[in-house]
Amino acid sequence: MITVKGLISSSQKVLSSRPFRFLVNRLSPKEVILALDDLAGVREDVPAKVRLLSFTLEKLTRMLTDKMGASLGDVQEFLKDPYNRRGLASIIKGIAAYGVTRPQKLYAPFMVVWDFTKQCNLKCMHCYANASFLSAPDELTLDQKVEVFRQLDEAGVAAISFSGGEPLMNRDFWVLAKMASRAGMYVSVATNGTLIKDKVAKRLKETGVRYVEVSLDSVNPEVHDHFRGVPGAWERAVKGIRNAKRAGLEVGIAMTVTKMNYKELPEMIELAKKLKVDRLIAFNFVPTGRGKEAEELDLSPEEREFVLKLLYEELSGGELQAFSTSPFYSVVSLKGGEGQPNAFRRPEPANGGRLTSSRVLRWMRGWKALLLN
Repeated sequence: MITVKGLISSSQKVLSSRPFRFLVNRLSPKEVILALDDLAGVREDVPAKVRLLSFTLEKLTRMLTDKMGASLGDVQEFLKDPYNRRGLASIIKGIAAYGVTRPQKLYAPFMVVWDFTKQCNLKCMHCYANASFLSAPDELTLDQKVEVFRQLDEAGVAAISFSGGEPLMNRDFWVLAKMASRAGMYVSVATNGTLIKDKVAKRLKETGVRYVEVSLDSVNPEVHDHFRGVPGAWERAVKGIRNAKRAGLEVGIAMTVTKMNYKELPEMIELAKKLKVDRLIAFNFVPTGRGKEAEELDLSPEEREFVLKLLYEELSGGELQAFSTSPFYSVVSLKGGEGQPNAFRRPEPANGGRLTSSRVLRWMRGWKALLLN
């Protein structure tokens, strides 16, 4: 009988073997990505040492998929997304460097959040960056930013999120976002949304940005505008969300949860559904930058637990992806279910312990959303 435990054990023996680790350790992260390009069938002109890894991974994939009732084609379809190939390459390099660990140590971060600029058009009372309308005097030049990106690319980073400040105010953002997209990274941007006019939304899509996270702190425009320091910010942010969705981008709402707004969370969940966003993320209030002057806004442990339970209840329902930056969310999730939240739980044995290909593919796709939050 084929079981999940047996499949994991079989694959771990191959991946942690000395010959496999020796082979992978001789390759750079970019060369491991090339091997996965070859396995996915999107590239053929690869060096011999890269082809050897690709051949080994293909043999392992066939062994596992045959036992799962899936096919090599299923895995190749998953690997067609360059972000998936970069993420898997980091896991493979991590196993080669550190062996099989729990949790698995990675060779490079899956995602890097880059506070790209201090430039911003709002005056948020909680801004940890203490951003202002002008760029900081010591901000990197375009050439320096390109060099930072080159290092991230060479390390094998799979996803990059541009933050700030307000990245859309900085013209260098468009250059770096295009470079990241062409390199195969998953590109996202954290923004206040006020600058996402229809043309900007279309340009984001054309540049290769895949996910836009818009800050929205209240269902009440006056409360949001007070928190963000500029009248009309709520209306422009909501228009930005609608424009981004219309352009075909994935969109999330980022809500900084404080004593001012935590009781609005049920209404915010309903607004998120009405706007048809893909996810809602409750961010912890961090009392740094301008936030130092408003430490009293931070939640008590009881208030935070109230928020996290509401989020988990929504996540379990499946209609909206609801997450939090609070580490305590994992504890609430474990107490609320039998393990991980349902959407990202490992495929459970079915039919006497066997796995179906559809369950395997759902599992493979699920990690993407989990890692972005």
